[in-house]
Amino acid sequence: VTGDRNLDGRADQYALATTVFEMLAGRPPFVATTGAALIAQRFSTPVMSVRALRPEVPPHVDAALARAMSLAPEARFPSITAFVQALERQADGDSPMAPPRTGGRRGWLLAGALLLALGASFVLVRRRAPATLGDTRLAVLPFAMIGGDSAGTYLAEGLADEVTTSLAQVRGLRVAPRSAAARFAGRPVREAARDLEVDAVLEGSVRCAGDRLRVSAQLTSSADGLVLWAKAFDRPAGDVFALQQDIARDIVTALREKLGASATPDVRGGGSRDPVAYDLFLRGRYFWSRRGSHGLRTAIDLFSQAIARDSTFARARAGRAMAYVVLPFFGGATADSAVPLAEASALGALRLDSTLADAHLALGNVRRYQWRWDDAERHLRRSVELAPDDATAHQWLGGVLYATGRIGEGLVEMREARRLDPYSAVIAGDFVYALSVAGDTSMLSESIRMVELDTTLAISHAVAGVVFLRTGQPDSALRSLAKARRLGGAPYSLGFEVAALWASGRSQEARSAYAALLRRLPHEDDATWDAAYAAAALGDSERAFSLLGRLVARREAIVSEASLPCDEGFASLRSDPRFDRLLASAGMQACRR
Repeated sequence: VTGDRNLDGRADQYALATTVFEMLAGRPPFVATTGAALIAQRFSTPVMSVRALRPEVPPHVDAALARAMSLAPEARFPSITAFVQALERQADGDSPMAPPRTGGRRGWLLAGALLLALGASFVLVRRRAPATLGDTRLAVLPFAMIGGDSAGTYLAEGLADEVTTSLAQVRGLRVAPRSAAARFAGRPVREAARDLEVDAVLEGSVRCAGDRLRVSAQLTSSADGLVLWAKAFDRPAGDVFALQQDIARDIVTALREKLGASATPDVRGGGSRDPVAYDLFLRGRYFWSRRGSHGLRTAIDLFSQAIARDSTFARARAGRAMAYVVLPFFGGATADSAVPLAEASALGALRLDSTLADAHLALGNVRRYQWRWDDAERHLRRSVELAPDDATAHQWLGGVLYATGRIGEGLVEMREARRLDPYSAVIAGDFVYALSVAGDTSMLSESIRMVELDTTLAISHAVAGVVFLRTGQPDSALRSLAKARRLGGAPYSLGFEVAALWASGRSQEARSAYAALLRRLPHEDDATWDAAYAAAALGDSERAFSLLGRLVARREAIVSEASLPCDEGFASLRSDPRFDRLLASAGMQACRR
């Protein structure tokens, strides 16, 4: 909370002490109804004596806990060992191994024993080697392109992308998301294995030599750093499709043999036997992963070329749909023009292959922007079923659920998305926003982590501003929102600024900013949501209802991105019967927390 980066074992000592406190007392040392109140209490109130709640706790245990939970780290014990020794200090002349003489002391000894046993079992579980293929989790790092031809980079990354996709189809095998693994390109394998929490890591290199393609791949165990499998491939340059399948099959076979698993390889193909079409598809995937208006338009062009060569290439159609459906949010097209194209491409992919997770994912998001909530949920759940380790599938499903008022269910999906891809700043932003509308007290710590993932991402600072506003820190909210505006790419944040100005007591500035928003309305549709948010914050309910009604009537995309039923910015309107009617007209329900 304070932003101190000089953390050491005394932070873990504090955490251990609060856990022991709760085991003894039946409640945490600090209790509050909101995150902001909890933080304020911690920095303004002394730690409660555990004996005030449980008089039978020995005084020396009470003193040890109080010291370990000191606000200043330097006031705590110098080590965990010293903390444990203070807890174990015997009173009344007992020897350290003597049995306890009272039931109360037996209780705290048992609590300590349980805590230590739990910690030991956690370490043992984390370190055990997987016994079956179904227990195995691996990551595929981006392949390195060897040689001076930087234009071939797409081939190396695309090949790793396709191997990841193929391995994800193997029954029971868990594969780290592509976006998470991509962050460890060029970094030590053991570091990647540790941070991604996987049992094995695949790395490789690609070299183009004339019309030949040479690929070296190596699978390394994260437990001991030993090589489980290694192989070199030499193929015609147009044979990428067969090469990708061979690598995936060999890896699964190696895992089965090394780990004693009984599962058989079940690797899916790439969907086209035309090597040129498949090459175009790999390049399209590379540019799609880069996002941005230029990257997405390049990806769409490459996918379209692949489809022109092979009209039955379902995965290329699904890729094009995925590019079209996110294009409006990167300034590459309007939703009116891009969403129908995404719909046509996704439907074409599903006609060719109804089991394509990406096609269901794209179509689910299309239905979301069309406000066909039931259809959106059905396709997104199908995508999750087909690709349970796809973080984006859980993220987009969670977005539909919290947008329509089912915040509890939405938060479950967002948590899973964050677990699957903990390094995605975009997923972190949606997750933190969901925490804020759910009123979850972890929103502040998660927002700090979210910004650290990518300090240049404007939307992260905008969401952090929302969190500061929710936790009673309007000045911090204004600083975050101002940074988001300077970075650019964070629409719909001016309404938050008005609300923050009002909450900080700067009422005249808030009214001026609100008036400026109202003046923009006839010329800029994007200002409607901001003006509605500002109107609700300033108590102008008539204007707020009028503007929200306009947004719903036009089915603006922002209403499907945010959570109109649950966002606290509209809390002042919920007691008015018009709010329920507004939600009903949008196909939404009252917030279900």
